[in-house]
Amino acid sequence: MLITCASTQTILAQLSNKSRVQSQSEAYSTKKFIPAVTLNLKSEFPLQHAISIEFATQKFISFYVGMGMFSRAYAVTATNFLPAENTEEEMRQKFIKDKMENGSVLELGSYYHFVKKKDVYVGLNIQFQQFKLSATPQELVEEYDFADSQNLGETLQDLIDNNSTINAFYENTIIEPQVKPIQLGITIGKRFPLTRNRKLALNTEIAYHFNIATYTTLTSTSLAGQILINNIINPILENNTDASFNSFNLPSVSLRLNYQLSNRIFY
Repeated sequence: MLITCASTQTILAQLSNKSRVQSQSEAYSTKKFIPAVTLNLKSEFPLQHAISIEFATQKFISFYVGMGMFSRAYAVTATNFLPAENTEEEMRQKFIKDKMENGSVLELGSYYHFVKKKDVYVGLNIQFQQFKLSATPQELVEEYDFADSQNLGETLQDLIDNNSTINAFYENTIIEPQVKPIQLGITIGKRFPLTRNRKLALNTEIAYHFNIATYTTLTSTSLAGQILINNIINPILENNTDASFNSFNLPSVSLRLNYQLSNRIFY
C-alpha cells in the first residue's frame, strides 16, 4: 500500500512538472506582453543608426531613450526633402548636402501596445538632432545666402574692404556652425519574435517627423571672426536655416532588433 501511494505521488509530481513546463511554453508562444526592459539596435532610413533602451512601467505603455548617429548615405537622401522650389533654395539644399558633418540624434519617446492586436504598437517621439556645416564664411555667404536675402551685401563689403584681418578670416578660415533641428514624430510598428521564448525580436516601423523648431549656434575665438559672425554670418544662418527647415517633414522606415533584458509584463 505504501509502495502504491509513493508511485501515485511520483506520477502526480511528474504530471505537475509537465503541466508547468507546458504552461510556460504556451506563455512564451501565445501570451501578449511588453518586455519590462529591452535593448534596441535601430536603423532608420533616411536618417540614423541608433541604440536605445526601453522601459515598460505598466501594461500597454513603454518609454525609451536613444542615441543615434547620422548615416552619411541616409542623410544625403534626407536632404532631398528640404525645399528646392527656386534657385536660392536649390543652392542652400546642395550646400547642406555637401557640407553636413557629424550628425547626431537624441531621441525620447513612448509606445502604446494594443491589446487586441498582438505585437502591434503606436508611438510618439521627439528627436533633438544636431549637425555641423563645415565651410569658409565666403562659401556660406555666396551659397547659403545666394540671393542676399538679408541685404547685407554693402555691410559685408565695408567690413572686408576696411579690415585685412576680417578679409582673411572671410576668405580662408573654416567655420563650423551647428544646426539643431527638433522634430516630433509619430510611429506605427509591429514586433516579430525570432526565438520561441520571444526574447529576441525584429521590429518594423514606419514614421513621420514634423520639424517644430531649428536653432543655430556659431562663435569664434578671434575678435575679427566674431565681428563678422555677429554682423553677417549669424543673421544669414538664423534666417535661411529657418526658411529651409520650417517645412522639413521627414517620413522614415526602420528595422529595430531588440533583446529583452528583464521580465515581461503580461496583458
